[in-house]
Amino acid sequence: MSSRTALYFGVLGPVAAWRGEHRIDLGWTRQQAVLAVLLLELNRPVPVSTLIDAVWGEAPPQGVRNTVQTNISRLRRALREDPAADRDGLVQRTDAGYLLRADPAQVDLVAFEQELEAARAYRRAGDLSAAATAVESALRRWRGDPFTGLDSPYLHTQRLRLAECRLAARELWAELLLGRGEHQSVVAELTALVSAHPLRERLRELLMLALCRAGRQAEALAAYQDARITLADRLGVDPGPRLRELHQRILAADPEPCPPPARVVTGTATRPPAAPPSAIPAQLPAALPAFAGRRAELLQLHAAAAAAAQRDRLDSVIVAIDGMPGVGKTALAVHAARAVAEQFPDGQIWLRLGAFATDRPPMDPHEALAELLPAVGVPGPEIPECLQARAALWRACLRERRILLVFDDATGHDQLRPLLPGPGHCLVLITSRRRLTALEGPCTLELHPLPAADADTLFLRLAGREQESDPATLAELTARCGRLPLAITLLAGRLRHRPRWTLRYLLDLLSSSCTMLGELHAENITLTAAFELSYRGLSTGQQRLFRTLALFPGTEIEIPATAALAGQDPRDTRRELEQLYDNHLLTESAPGRYLLHDLVREYARGLAEAEDPAPGEAALGRLLEYYLHTTALISTRVLADAPLAVPALPSRFAPDPAAEIDTDAGALAWLDRESASLTACLTSPQARGHAALVIALTTALHPYLCSRGRWYQSISLHQNALALAQHTGDDAGRAAALHHLGSLHRLTGDYPGALRDLGEALASYRALGHLRGEAGARAELGVLHIHTGEHDTAATHLAAAHRGYLLLNNRLGLAHTQLHQGILHHHRGDHPGAAADLDRAQRAYRALGNQLGQAHTLTALGRLRADAGEHQPAITTLTEALAGYRALGDQLGQATTLRLLGDSHRQAGDPVAAHRHHIQALTYFTAADDPQSQAGARHHLAILHLGAGRARETQPPAIATS
Repeated sequence: MSSRTALYFGVLGPVAAWRGEHRIDLGWTRQQAVLAVLLLELNRPVPVSTLIDAVWGEAPPQGVRNTVQTNISRLRRALREDPAADRDGLVQRTDAGYLLRADPAQVDLVAFEQELEAARAYRRAGDLSAAATAVESALRRWRGDPFTGLDSPYLHTQRLRLAECRLAARELWAELLLGRGEHQSVVAELTALVSAHPLRERLRELLMLALCRAGRQAEALAAYQDARITLADRLGVDPGPRLRELHQRILAADPEPCPPPARVVTGTATRPPAAPPSAIPAQLPAALPAFAGRRAELLQLHAAAAAAAQRDRLDSVIVAIDGMPGVGKTALAVHAARAVAEQFPDGQIWLRLGAFATDRPPMDPHEALAELLPAVGVPGPEIPECLQARAALWRACLRERRILLVFDDATGHDQLRPLLPGPGHCLVLITSRRRLTALEGPCTLELHPLPAADADTLFLRLAGREQESDPATLAELTARCGRLPLAITLLAGRLRHRPRWTLRYLLDLLSSSCTMLGELHAENITLTAAFELSYRGLSTGQQRLFRTLALFPGTEIEIPATAALAGQDPRDTRRELEQLYDNHLLTESAPGRYLLHDLVREYARGLAEAEDPAPGEAALGRLLEYYLHTTALISTRVLADAPLAVPALPSRFAPDPAAEIDTDAGALAWLDRESASLTACLTSPQARGHAALVIALTTALHPYLCSRGRWYQSISLHQNALALAQHTGDDAGRAAALHHLGSLHRLTGDYPGALRDLGEALASYRALGHLRGEAGARAELGVLHIHTGEHDTAATHLAAAHRGYLLLNNRLGLAHTQLHQGILHHHRGDHPGAAADLDRAQRAYRALGNQLGQAHTLTALGRLRADAGEHQPAITTLTEALAGYRALGDQLGQATTLRLLGDSHRQAGDPVAAHRHHIQALTYFTAADDPQSQAGARHHLAILHLGAGRARETQPPAIATS
């Protein structure tokens, strides 16, 4: 990229972007705030929920997720150099969220941080001139307050953090100039800084030094008096020891009260006095025989070690490494500690605190300090008895030393707090299965299972099979291990000691085994034992909920669903889920959504089956009730343009108010999140014991699956529901399943199958005296016969449906029949009759607040106007329909309307707009289970291309995700 087209971003001032010398218009403030958050997390995915919290805070508006998508789309357009280029090249959508991918050198904040770090490195090496140049370059990048004009709690916090970084850089600049003897040149700058930050003692100390070295001792003493008075008036405290010491030296007329620091020569930087040889511990475990991956984590730990070694750092660096059992916390700590050990010449101490030891209770801090103090040279007889005195002595021993401390397998903050060093240059690595949420100050490093490639590498190294090539089998083996390092170690060890076994033989052995956990063992070490230790540490209620979670047929589960599954209060459920999460027995995939690692799930399932196999069916019944109640509520209010055939069943469970399903956007978002869980429950073998719930939930889910184009999935679910209804003698459920199967067969082009199923449904409804069902089946038969061209038969069915709904006073049903009567008039060529019926349907749907029905009616009206040659009115009407479908996330509605818009633009003489709409329609049809519509979309594209004199390929583009 040339300098004229290079893209640069700025957050150190108003949020800005430049392409070369041209400043880009970034739009409204919220859009700029979204960009600011992405830049702060450069090259890291930001979940949508995090973006919302960061930009809008605790009170986001309704439909905020759509607003985020809109802002992202506008940013993509603004930042794109070539309008025809791939829109996802810069701002990408990943499974984990939105990601802004750019070179760090393109962002002023990153460049500032890199230059500041370079200045510190030059200073450590003794090159003060290069250090001053680097820090001056870093400071020139500032254009004002970060994110000027933008405000949210998140950005306010970041603004304060960056302001502190800027102030630290200005302090460093002053120190460097003083070190070079340029005393007079920094006095004015330091005077201004002290005025702006009167409580910052380091600035006052630098000002006194500058004045003293410039021969202005009286002014230096006056500066101290000003500091003393200000601190006393504002805080009621005296100046700190460094400032007081400097004051005394000036008063005492020290021959060199303020000597400039001698130039530091590379390699001879000062550090705290070394401990005597007898007290230099070297306790790190041996190097690991095999280690793979964790590159990002190792970089973070190396950076922590470098930070601890900085001469101007006041506090030691603490890093807490946490993660689930067997994820490799200790292995990472050993590997990292050995890699950075040379940076801590006063020793390396390793202490296992035994939170999950099998042979003894966890070590208490009193006992731990009795082991730690001798390691730094304190004789046993001189160790105090009191815990507080031991902790104070321990901190005093570490104050002037650079020591690496590793506390392995920690219990929690009560155990750790007395062991942590105070001010100094130590690095502390802590490993724990628990999240140390009550411990102040540590950086947190959460470990997850290894990425696939690293897991494969580790397996081959441990198995001694690095030359063996069977990548597919290897990938399956490590996947069976859940990519947990401990599981991989145990399984690879079996292979290493059986040289005649192949990877394929081992995989076949695992496939024939009843449990994966039973295969993961080596001598007396098992993964089950590791899980068991964590399970024992739970309360009775947490253990019960942990076992219950294994009964869930899906993958991710929300808090209200968990409460229904467990049959307990949602507030208690939330607290217990958070405890399981803090113990790393659960993963939180999104706020309030949890899942079990596959091997943890297998362990929990074994516990549940051993405890009592019976509660599983009852738990699933409660969960199905909750899902049915919420799904039926959403489908009836948001997704149905006609009355649903859902049997009325009581429910003991209500949806979570936080899900905001009372709004259309919130309701649809809930179904998008939960549809996989709903499907998993419906297809679970245990669900056969709840036939009525399965049938009802299947029919309630039908409108959503249709709106998303998942017709064949819905057919499979309804066939299962039909079989259950027939098996249990549920005639109403059988009629409902046949009713929807008929609709689905029509949508997939199987008109004979649709006629058969709808005919059977109609007969069943009549036999049951189910008037609403009969009217619904009649209406669907009318729609079917419109598609087959049998208009008289269609008119008969629609008229009968209309009479039925009129008798029931069902306004939604009447609107539905009026819509399709209008479509029938259109097919018969009666345009005035069609317009009248569609107008009545539109007014009825609008009165009911039914957005889907309004979108359907607008589509029909747009088609009618297009056939009448009214192309511009047709485009206006279809565009309105498209907006309605988009608000509902109805992909098939969008696809159909886009195709109609493409035709209308072609007939209106705008082939560019026509091509754009047809391509978008084909994209949606390709994503859906609708090969017939895909073919139709390609046909319309071909007509367009032939009309334009082009016959090019019409392959669909990649599907847009936002």
